[in-house]
Amino acid sequence: MSFLPTKKKIVFENTYFSLFIYVLLDDDWQNSDYIFWGNRFTLNCVKRMANTVNVLECSYHYLPRIIPKLNKAPVQYFKRKIEQKQIFRSYDICVGNAREINNPLINIDRVQIDDGVGTTHVELAKGPKKNSVLSRFLSRLVLKEATKISKIEKFYLSQDIEVKAEFKEKIEVLDLTALWAEKTEEQRAQILELFDVDANEFECFDSRYSVLFTQPLNEVISGYSEQSKVDGYKTLLKNLDIDESKLIIKPHPADQTDYTVHFPHASVLRPSFPAEIMSLLGMEADKVITLTSTAVELFRHSSREVVYAKAPDYFKLPEKRAKAFNSLDFKK
Repeated sequence: MSFLPTKKKIVFENTYFSLFIYVLLDDDWQNSDYIFWGNRFTLNCVKRMANTVNVLECSYHYLPRIIPKLNKAPVQYFKRKIEQKQIFRSYDICVGNAREINNPLINIDRVQIDDGVGTTHVELAKGPKKNSVLSRFLSRLVLKEATKISKIEKFYLSQDIEVKAEFKEKIEVLDLTALWAEKTEEQRAQILELFDVDANEFECFDSRYSVLFTQPLNEVISGYSEQSKVDGYKTLLKNLDIDESKLIIKPHPADQTDYTVHFPHASVLRPSFPAEIMSLLGMEADKVITLTSTAVELFRHSSREVVYAKAPDYFKLPEKRAKAFNSLDFKK
């Protein structure tokens, strides 16, 4: 189907997962303009994707940060905010991780596509964080949006979850397996080319293998060490009686750990493609393991067991983060 065919779209993405959902939704995705940003896309990946879609020049300045920190480069910070206003004014609607525009100078319709637990399991389920009048004033002063999620007109989610009443009419739940099945062979090949995935890439793995989907921990948690993360994964796999020679590790795109060093007998995949493609290409598994990544969901019917470990004590996560992980409710 053609997605919002009468609108001039700008696709604003910082995750492979959300980008994958968008190209499943829109048969006309090759004719949209794209802004890629953040630390999950590498420069080489963006350059490669630019061979398939129209990537705006600003994308190359938005890696790994879309906006400089105000306290480190105030002039560049405000200059970038004003430049973004000029870029977005050429479009009718922003699709993708639109909640992260975070710029009150930009007036554009916004459609949010599922970017994982951060959106679906926190903001929609619990509601946005309440801000004081002073906090909202200070946000405007530095050109930030006090409540980013409030400007979203439509949410496309990959899971059916309980959301606050204020969002219920804005939610549409997608069946990714059905969307993939509706694609022609040519359309599938074009999508795989965008992500540089070979259709036969996972045929060497069968249901005797287990899959670990990692998450960035030391990369995003101040004071948390890479060794604690690695030791946590080793203990988790030992407790599940996983044979390392029959283990596939799919690193999260923001995870900087070299797992070939710590798990030399495992098969470590590259991080730069959406994990959901693995199951859609027919891959089966024994156990599919993660802390809280929803990448495991499409394996529910093609694996023996899906394991959400959340935050075991042996990961030594900070109390606030552990509490947040353990409070997540993953429906069966």
